[in-house]
Order: sequence, then structure tokens, then C-alpha cells
Amino acid sequence: MGPLSAVVAGVLVAVIVTAVWLARNQYRLQTAVARSRRAIQRLVTRHVGDLARYEIRWAARLLGGSALGVLTAGLITLCGLSALLAYVSDSVHEYDGIILVDRPIVAWLAAHREPVLTTVMRILSIVGSPVSAAVVAVIVCAAVAWRSRSWLPVATVAIGVAGFALAATVVKLEVARPRPPLPYAVMAVDGYSFPSGHALGVTTMTLISAWVIARWLIQSWNGRIAVWTSAIVIICGVGLSRVYLGVHYPSDVIAGWLLGAIWAGALVTCAGLWGRVRPGRAAAGSWLGRTRQRAD
Repeated sequence: MGPLSAVVAGVLVAVIVTAVWLARNQYRLQTAVARSRRAIQRLVTRHVGDLARYEIRWAARLLGGSALGVLTAGLITLCGLSALLAYVSDSVHEYDGIILVDRPIVAWLAAHREPVLTTVMRILSIVGSPVSAAVVAVIVCAAVAWRSRSWLPVATVAIGVAGFALAATVVKLEVARPRPPLPYAVMAVDGYSFPSGHALGVTTMTLISAWVIARWLIQSWNGRIAVWTSAIVIICGVGLSRVYLGVHYPSDVIAGWLLGAIWAGALVTCAGLWGRVRPGRAAAGSWLGRTRQRAD
């Protein structure tokens, strides 16, 4: 085993160990989340003005506590990811920042390729192509929709496929960044480099599939940890394969990950919100739900 293979294997082992730790510490993590939620509640209660309190109560009455929590968490996450994507995009446009390490990383990986690892990366690149990822996600979501008798999984994945295909095409044409030169690339690939279509597609489809499976099929904590860990490994593996094979710069892959996470996160947030605000879903249980009851 060469040094690069050892690094990849070490990272994989670290991910598995982390997943096992998360699976064995469910109560500790849930307690930490509950404490954080109570701290945020106290902070909001102490520092927001009367108008903000009224707006929170109004939103809680309209949406329900659980739905408002989903919307708030989703918006905060999407804003953070959007800020990171803006930084990467500005770096590419201005030729500074993160892209200063693009060529050195691609050159280093090209100089340390190993036959077995190259074969593995080629397989990952083929399996994680946008078309393959979309086909697998559609099959998964259709099966879950049939079993759960809900149209949300199919609608979410259909919009997801259309969105990532459009985003990849538009952004590539707008940025028009050339791919790494052939001395670094294992194979010749047509099209522009930024963002990575593989990273964008596999991130969008894998996150949607993982959310659908974890919401409708798997209820256990350990099962959900396994699903999300597998999703992260697949997303990172496909992205790494594109840089390793020399057909993308690291910033291309990072932008694809971020754009895919933003698109999938927006769809999952909307789908989750829809499932909570439709008639018949109770909003009791959260602190904003209790706020709503007091306001009544």
C-alpha cells in the first residue's frame, strides 16, 4: 500500500470510528442538542424586542413549532453554505484565495498515483456520474414513495434532477473555466471545469435519497447514522476521484459539493415543511408550539 492509499484508508477508518461513536452515544448527543435548544430559547427571550417576539409568535401560530424549527434550521444552514459558495466563486473569478492551492494539489496527486487506487477512483467516477446518481436516486425515491404511499419523495427527486442539471449547465457556461491540462489528467474530458458536475449531481441525489430513506424507511438511530455515514462517504469518494484523476481542480469539487448541498437542502427543507404544515399534523412538543398555545 502506497502513502496515498494509506491516507485514504486512514480517513475511511476515522469516518467509520466516528459513526460508531455517534451510534453509541445517542443519549449524550440528544442531551447536548436539547441543552443548546434551551439556551437559544433563553437568548431569544431575553434579547429580542417586542416586535420580534410578536413575529415569532405569529410564525408559530401560522406554521406550528416543529415546522418553524425546520424552516429556521434550514435557512441558517443554507445561508452558511451560500456564503462558502460565494467565497469559492469569487476566488475563481479573481484568481486568488482557495484556487492558489488547486494546481499544487492536482500535481501532487498526479505524482503519487497508484495502480490499484487509480482503478478504484475510475470506478467511483463512473458510478458517481450525474446520470448514474440520478437513476439510482429516482429508483430509491420511487420505491420509498410506493411503500410509504406519499408523493413527496418522487416530487423531491424529480425537481432535484432538473435543478442540478440546469445549475451545472448554467454555471459552467457562465464561469467557463478550463479543465486541468492533460499532463495532470488521466483521461481527456470535454466541457468546462467549474463546478464539478459529478460532485454537484452525486451530492444532490445522495442527500435527497438519504433524507427520504431516513424519514420514511428507517426509524432507528443506528440505522440513520449508517445511512448518513454512507452518504457522506459516497459524496466525498466521488469528489476525490475527480481530483485524483486530474479532470477537476479541488475548488471545482468543493463548489459542486456546496451547490449540491444548497439545492438538496432547499428541497428537503421545503418538503419537510410541507409535511409539517399540512392539515392533521400536530405542532405540539416544541417550545414554539407551546408559545402558540400561550398566545391563544
